[in-house]
Amino acid sequence: MTVSVASKQRAFSRELREAGFEWSKVKKTLPDWYKEAFTTNSGVLELRSFVAKHLGLKFGNDGKLTLRDLPAVCFKTAKGTDPADVLSARAFATTTARVVARATDSEWRGMPSDPSEIRKCVLAEHSEFNWIDFQSLVKYCWSIGVPVLYLPESPSSGKKMEGMVSYCAGRPVIILTKKNNSSDWHLFTLAHELGHIALGHLPMTEGEAVVDEAIIRDERDDEQELEANKFATNLLAEGKKLRLQRLLNAGSFANVAVKYAKENSVSPGHVILSASNHTQKKGQKVFALGNSALSQLPEKYNRKTGVVCKSVAHDYMDLYELSSDSFEYLENLNIL
Repeated sequence: MTVSVASKQRAFSRELREAGFEWSKVKKTLPDWYKEAFTTNSGVLELRSFVAKHLGLKFGNDGKLTLRDLPAVCFKTAKGTDPADVLSARAFATTTARVVARATDSEWRGMPSDPSEIRKCVLAEHSEFNWIDFQSLVKYCWSIGVPVLYLPESPSSGKKMEGMVSYCAGRPVIILTKKNNSSDWHLFTLAHELGHIALGHLPMTEGEAVVDEAIIRDERDDEQELEANKFATNLLAEGKKLRLQRLLNAGSFANVAVKYAKENSVSPGHVILSASNHTQKKGQKVFALGNSALSQLPEKYNRKTGVVCKSVAHDYMDLYELSSDSFEYLENLNIL
């Protein structure tokens, strides 16, 4: 009996859904040849093998795709969140990180645990200004052999994390997933994840990971999260926690932040978000004001997350190490 193309697509979609992925999202990441794959049985097999390789899946005993086994992970989830809810997102992120890690030029040889030492290095070797911004910290990470990936779109059907660091192909890899193209929103998260590496929270064993569903700047309950937050604050602002003495309009807030940044070597974006986090109006943090102030910063002080990550990745990856399919896959994810 001949099985129609539509029937093959529906069966494949069900198989992916049972494994924790959505076909409508998965197909956006695939090479162009997938469109013809369902016309032959060999094409379907090739497609299933490609998806298994790039989404962190395997063929189970029944022949169906299922999540690949990964080492136990340190999940930092919000209250009420089952770690199982982010398993497929972790599998996708880990496998993508491994593809990138294998094509990374710079060697991982470890890093200092003292944030002040790292701060001096970033300011001296990677910063365009006299502060640590997202671009300079991304460059530092890649230079020491730690790729930084921005994956705001996940084909997973479950929840996704805000940040994650995983050990893949002999090196740590940092994955940022918060869907916000303002790089200032990712700066503290990047510094936080780097802290997990520097402070030894990440076991250096293939597939190990620290998964942060959400980064809470004033975390008090989890010792490792508290340590990573302190590391990030010391790295970005020499330990300073900022607040507004009085509320300002967005334009004035942005101007004050730039002035403070130039005088104290702290990124204007970090000034705005730190002050927004530590200033309250009627019992609520003033992040709406902070967002408006970020939009008032000159573009050179608030670069786009995806643009920064893609540009730096090109500088530190040996693209000839990638197969044509993997290259196209990373392009579709906007990593390259």
